Parts: sequence; structure tokens; C-alpha cells
Amino acid sequence: MRSGIGPREELHKSGIECCVDSPGVGQNLEDHVIAFIPYEVSKPGLTTDHLSWHGAAAAKNLADYKRDRSGFLGAMPFGSFAYARLDERLGDSSLWQEARSIASPSRDPMGLSQQQPNIETFHTECAPAGFEPGSGDASIFCTVVELFGPRSAGTVRLASADPNDNPVVDHNYFADPLDLEVLAEAAHFMNEIVMKGAGTATVMKGSFPSDGKHHAFKSREEWKPWLRDHCQTCYHPTGTCKMGKDDDRMAVLDDKCTVRGVQRLRVADTSVMPKIPNGHTQMPAYGVAERCADFMKEGFTTIA
Repeated sequence: MRSGIGPREELHKSGIECCVDSPGVGQNLEDHVIAFIPYEVSKPGLTTDHLSWHGAAAAKNLADYKRDRSGFLGAMPFGSFAYARLDERLGDSSLWQEARSIASPSRDPMGLSQQQPNIETFHTECAPAGFEPGSGDASIFCTVVELFGPRSAGTVRLASADPNDNPVVDHNYFADPLDLEVLAEAAHFMNEIVMKGAGTATVMKGSFPSDGKHHAFKSREEWKPWLRDHCQTCYHPTGTCKMGKDDDRMAVLDDKCTVRGVQRLRVADTSVMPKIPNGHTQMPAYGVAERCADFMKEGFTTIA
């Protein structure tokens, strides 16, 4: 946008001359919204959060990582991963059923096939800001729920023409109420597993902090306000410079990752994706880069 490529009216607001009127720049922002749901266990030593939060652990971790990339910060911070479809659990949801009635026969209301999961979940001893045990002796872990196939989309806009000013990012999470409906059912589902699963009764103390009540929630309706307060980004932003067909006015790029209306300028990152992948974005980003490199090489002449 600061180069003059973007929505004409948006650029003029910041006093930037519009070189190419491309209304899709900064639109169609999609991200995987997630929530860390913290719990406390009743026995010490069942979790490794003491390695990340307790006492002087944070300072030690930073020193270890700076020295030789070892320690807690140099390791994978997540444990088991699982994926699930929630069709049966959402059978009593009017939102789900109404959306299903108008969805494609081969897709669910989130635009996913029956072979694609609605959610990803994993556990970690890491905790988001506000939940850290700090110097206390609580032993905690978090169950993380992540929404696939979100229906809500946001924007990235300029705050000003000054490159030192951060952009204005609006993820617009839960603009479509079905996103919150599905994520709330995911949280409800995982809470049942954590609190009522085989063998958990002897080790689960309940919610963390101890004055929390989420371990006792009995429906997705109870989860919705909690999720609105605690959800955050999964750092999977996509779509704000999307590829598309020639007749798609919101498509910033053609099918070779070239910016429409500009010669010899391509984009090769997750912003080119018209729809967020049903999974993490790191490997797809590598794929975009490799394919874009192929397109660029097609324009070079090899001299023997």
C-alpha cells in the first residue's frame, strides 16, 4: 500500500498516490483462532511447567538458548496433537443445521469435506500471558483448541504513510457466529476429555487459576463468553494479497504470483492464499516459495 498499490480510497486517506487500484490488498485476512485452556494437576512432577515459569526458570531458559540454542526454548513446546470432526456433537445446534441446509452437498458448513477435521487440539506446558504460575508451585498445563475452516475474515489497513507506524490489523474473529459455535463445542469436548477421561480423576485439580470455573462448564453456551475473553491468534495470517482468476476484482495476483498491473513484481508468502489451509501454514509457505521460484525461472534464458 505504501508503494501505491491497493484500494484507491484507502491510499488517498493516507496521502499516498494510487499507482495501481487493487481493492483486494489488505482484505480477506484469515487466521486460525485458538484458545489456551489452563488446568492445574494435583501432583507435582506430572508437568514440565516448572522448567518454563517457576522461580528463575525464565532467565535460565533465555541464557541457555542464547548460549547454544538448548534448553526449554530450544525444544518443541507442545505434546500430543489430535484432530476431530464435530458433526454429531453439533447436531443440536440450530446455527450448524441452518448452515448445513445451504452448504454444498460435498462440504460441511465450514466448507470442509468429511475427511477434514473441524478442529485441532494439542497440549502444552506453555501458557499465555495472564496464566503463568510465576514463582508459585502450581503444576499446570494447557489444552489448546484451534478452529479450522473459519468463516470470518478481517483486514489489514494503513495507520498512516509513515513506515514506522504499525498497520491496523482487524482479524474480525467471530464475525460469523458459526465460528464461535464450533470453537465452543471444541472447548466443551476437550474439557470433557481432560476432566472426565480415563485416569484423569486422580490427577486433575481443576481450572487454573484456582478461582476459574471453566473446568465445570457443561455446555458450549457457557464456553462462549470465556472464549471471547481468551482467544488469540495462531500466527497463521493468510489471504490479504490473494491469487485469483482474471474476472475476480479482489484478486491481487494472477496464477503466477504476479501483482496485477505491475511488471516483474511477485508475492510469495501466505498472503497469496485465497483460503486459509486446513492446517498449519509453514509447509504451505515453503510450497508457495518453491512454486514462485519455478515461475521466475521460466522467464530466464540459460546461456551455455
